[in-house]
Amino acid sequence: MSDDRLLFISFPFISRLPIDLVKEEYGTLLSDLSLRRPLSFDDVLEWFKDNKIVISSGRIEFSHPSYFEAFEIFFEESLGVNIKSSVVSRVLLRLSEIDEAAWDVGRIVEHYFDKLPNDLRNELLLRLSEKEKTSTTVAWLLANNFAKLPASLRKRLLSVLLEKPGTLRAIAWAIRYNFDSFSGDLENLLLRLSDIEEASWDVGRIVKVYFNRLPSSLRNELLLKLAKKTKSTKIAARIIANQYRDLPHEIQNVLSILANSEKTARAVSWAISTNFGRIQKDARDDLLLQLSKRREAIRICCGF
Repeated sequence: MSDDRLLFISFPFISRLPIDLVKEEYGTLLSDLSLRRPLSFDDVLEWFKDNKIVISSGRIEFSHPSYFEAFEIFFEESLGVNIKSSVVSRVLLRLSEIDEAAWDVGRIVEHYFDKLPNDLRNELLLRLSEKEKTSTTVAWLLANNFAKLPASLRKRLLSVLLEKPGTLRAIAWAIRYNFDSFSGDLENLLLRLSDIEEASWDVGRIVKVYFNRLPSSLRNELLLKLAKKTKSTKIAARIIANQYRDLPHEIQNVLSILANSEKTARAVSWAISTNFGRIQKDARDDLLLQLSKRREAIRICCGF
């Protein structure tokens, strides 16, 4: 297949794109690729139309799934071609910069993550991380493929993704499952994530799993933050109940917050029961008074 026809057919492979967008980008890429005597957009459309390609609701798409499947085989076979000379790669890079098409490029990266050449995949990840429509997709790709990406790329992606909405839970997930491989200012990153409701439960899991590897001051500060978040109050209470055998003043303050919730009162009661003699009497009495109003804690409290 000639490069101009390959260029054209790459668009419906990536997505059902508006015909006006395909026409504009086809012309732009023809100029960039410096092809010899290429077909104009109208001519190449006519060449494919009603055979492999149809126009539906103003969008270009394959006329039958078998054509998509055939091109997919070709695409996978062409992935070893140098990024600068691959027509399909150039289309992907170009469309990654266009808001209307970027999400579909992200889908291609996700589906062919392990098959794309590293330089192409990494460049696409960087470009897509800059866009709000695709930053969440990139964040989860980073989380689920953390060890496959070079440390320098991970650092660049994180610096961008931390400023995008909807990415922080994926970043917390990445830390949780790649704790030993994580570099950078992990302490400040965890503190920042613990302030975000959507990421708080995953931060709680990090504190639970890596409890003995986190500095005590960081653990205590994280638990104080987590106790104030709806999604992480329960895990914060359970961490205190199961991990602490000597409650510092900061953690007693956390218990005071957690004692006000019915869903965490039971765990707070267990924390008090295992540290009863080590909690300052005034603080302990205040906690017991709070817990006496919570049905889940009454049975345990009555055993003191």
